[in-house]
Amino acid sequence: MRYIIFLTLLSSLLLSATSKAKEITIGVNTSDNYERTSSTWQPTIDYLNKNLKNYKFKIMYLKYGDIGKNIKNKDVDFVILEPSLLVKMQKRYDLTAIGRVLRDRNGTSVDKKSAVIFTSSERKDIILLDEIQGKRLLVNSINSYATKIAFGEILAKELNPSRVFTKISELENKNDEDVIYKILDGKSDIGIIESGVIEKMVESKNFQKEHIRILNQQNHSNFPYFSSSKLYPEIVIAKLPHILNQDAKNLISTLFLIKADSKVAKSANISSWYIPDNYDSVEQLLEELEILNSKNYYYDMAIEILKERKIELIAGLILIIIIIVLVIRETFLIKRIDKMSSLDQLTGINNRIKINYIIKNEFQRSKRYGHPFSMILLDITPLREINRKYGQKIGDEFLIYIAEELQENIRVTDRLSRWDGEKFLIVCPNTKNNDSLALSNKIEAIIKEKDFFDDMEVNINSGISSFEEDDNSESDVIERLNRALDNKMKKR
Repeated sequence: MRYIIFLTLLSSLLLSATSKAKEITIGVNTSDNYERTSSTWQPTIDYLNKNLKNYKFKIMYLKYGDIGKNIKNKDVDFVILEPSLLVKMQKRYDLTAIGRVLRDRNGTSVDKKSAVIFTSSERKDIILLDEIQGKRLLVNSINSYATKIAFGEILAKELNPSRVFTKISELENKNDEDVIYKILDGKSDIGIIESGVIEKMVESKNFQKEHIRILNQQNHSNFPYFSSSKLYPEIVIAKLPHILNQDAKNLISTLFLIKADSKVAKSANISSWYIPDNYDSVEQLLEELEILNSKNYYYDMAIEILKERKIELIAGLILIIIIIVLVIRETFLIKRIDKMSSLDQLTGINNRIKINYIIKNEFQRSKRYGHPFSMILLDITPLREINRKYGQKIGDEFLIYIAEELQENIRVTDRLSRWDGEKFLIVCPNTKNNDSLALSNKIEAIIKEKDFFDDMEVNINSGISSFEEDDNSESDVIERLNRALDNKMKKR
């Protein structure tokens, strides 16, 4: 009898140990005071703990200067941070963006952010952005996203942000509202805050917009906030490499279900969570600011050498180095822009512009040397029905998954692209019709085996076309390809 009781207690202990909730720490980057940040994000943590019983979530607030160390030491498992920090930390610590924020303002969905550069409306000497030379600047944090965005605009005016101001000050454990009040009190001349702050203060009836003057004011369609800059992606949540994909999937799918009118969403000023954005614009901004910093460094070094009356050869050498660095940086930026313009923003594969260029090259190569090449056009259905029934967000995720499956099952030499909506195109160099047919049948079989939706069948139709010697242009091959796909769909 005692033996049976012992086994029962032991099994209970083992069951309790195995069912222990997995502890997950979400780090939130902030320059605000911790009490205010807690009121913003703690409801989200409470919501996750309520809806994901197998996990125990807790929050950790990350300062700008400590975030790299916190990620390196694995103090956190996920991080909510500005895209400028994501781009910086992504390369260094292999972060993976899993979602981004959407906000709602009076029925308008807002997925971008900008900076506001302003002064007191009483300052008659500061009307334009060009008139900030020799003035004092106040920011919440010199490392903040808004400050970087604003510096990009100042740089675009051919002004050096690190030299144009006589003094740059930042607040300790304060927020953007405090920056506004400090400017109105005359503590500084120019202020930088993020978009949306002014509107929030006006709506709370604590402030009148007429008290300040916005410099370099810009109007953007579907962006209902004051702005002094270009628009950049909103804040993002990313996972650290030690976190399992399943844990990330459970977290983000639960965040996706937050309703816009809930206490959780309102506390964080979020209407919903959505799939990650394209952050090339942020990366380009950081590269431009980095080039500026490099330019300042070498410039200061050259001045110091001249002050010490060193030989002119050294000064000339430094100037050459500056030119080389700038040329290399500019070349890199151009390559980044070219890459961005050739990829489909949703799926990350080649877009139609890029694949048309590839098709043209393959046609000319085949025409000149007689090498074969084939193309496969795939139509994935029913995308419209998926969007109607489950929403655009699920439809986008479905297309991303299809693109990944196709990329994994084609040859290294094949080129995949998103052709149009739910259509994907594969260019197969040095491939005849029979080989392309085999690949097409393989892909159709793989997609049909997947159970995407319980109440909806996903179909795939494909058309195949190959180069023929009497073709006058690549358009002839594409035209046959479309006809082949149409005939295939009619038969079904």
